[in-house]
Amino acid sequence: MNNGLCGNPKELPGGNNGFSAWPDATFGGRVRVRPTPDTYLQVGLFGVDPHLYQNPQDRSGWNINASQYNGYEVPVEAAWEPSFGPDHLIGHYKLGFGYNSAPYAQFLGGAPGESGPEKRDRWQFWALADQMLIRQGKGDQAGLIGLAGYIHSNPTTIIYQNELYAGLIDQGFWHARPDDAVGLLFIYQTVSDQLTSAERMDQEFGLPYGSSATGVVATGVQTNEEVLEANYDIHVYRGVNLMPDFQYVMHPNAQTDIPNAVVLGLKAHVEF
Repeated sequence: MNNGLCGNPKELPGGNNGFSAWPDATFGGRVRVRPTPDTYLQVGLFGVDPHLYQNPQDRSGWNINASQYNGYEVPVEAAWEPSFGPDHLIGHYKLGFGYNSAPYAQFLGGAPGESGPEKRDRWQFWALADQMLIRQGKGDQAGLIGLAGYIHSNPTTIIYQNELYAGLIDQGFWHARPDDAVGLLFIYQTVSDQLTSAERMDQEFGLPYGSSATGVVATGVQTNEEVLEANYDIHVYRGVNLMPDFQYVMHPNAQTDIPNAVVLGLKAHVEF
């Protein structure tokens, strides 16, 4: 629920505007081939909209076009999807790389309080894995599943530099309630070391933090943030789930001058 993982690790679409994610999208496509039944290789090509996730997209309803695109995003991913033993313990192991050709202002290289020159060198790579450790039912997710991942981005223009996460999901541990699940997740994330240097320069010259960055709002120098989350997904009725959630956020907004925070949440999921 902390959005560190939202269909994909947040650093991928959140740190790179060319790597779009729901509900914002760009035109593009992908091709996937399977050399063996349990492996695949896929490559995509997508347009880059510099106003992604913002109102200036100037599109609504059926008014969609690519007139504002200023580059392309090429993600490449290889995966192995094994199934171990008589219990069919399913796993997914992925390696990927993405390149964005659009121009972005660098955090460093400009005068104090100003961003650096634009550069076309945005790239990221990732290693993601999940593996069922114990089976506790017939479904693909009915069991104890471990998950982990690491994402690294070029720090010259991308706000997030590293994201590391690890967690456990257990569904079916309570035989009387086989659709309930409990989850535990830890996320460690660092901001760009070049953004950190730019903010320290802003501090030295008495300028607002983040004035050298693009759209960054901070009240102190940003370095790293950690989130520990625990939740319990309660299957109330067919198509109805409630999930109480606990989070402990360390260094909110990646700042050491903001006290750690406890966050309580409740998610309701209803399908018709």
